[in-house]
Amino acid sequence: MPIQRTDKSWTGDRVLKLRKALSLSQEAFAHEVGCSVKTVVRWESGTSSPSVAGAVELARLAAKPGIRGRIYRLMKVQRDTALSKAASRKPAAAVVAG
Repeated sequence: MPIQRTDKSWTGDRVLKLRKALSLSQEAFAHEVGCSVKTVVRWESGTSSPSVAGAVELARLAAKPGIRGRIYRLMKVQRDTALSKAASRKPAAAVVAG
């Protein structure tokens, strides 16, 4: 059985952001990449990484015009949401022993 090499640069979060930037369902994304939906689920969850051939297809999709900007906006929205949640948390009141 041949050893299949994987590309660790494509993290689950990165694959998910690419799919969302393309506005594709997991099914449509799998069709575009040329893999199964189960494979997309594994990539997005981080339980497996794309093969080198899969990484080439992901890079091809990521190179489409306008996709980098969409990915950047998704990352910015995610970061801003996390910052808002952190800022809205109130520190616990200190208990003063009397």
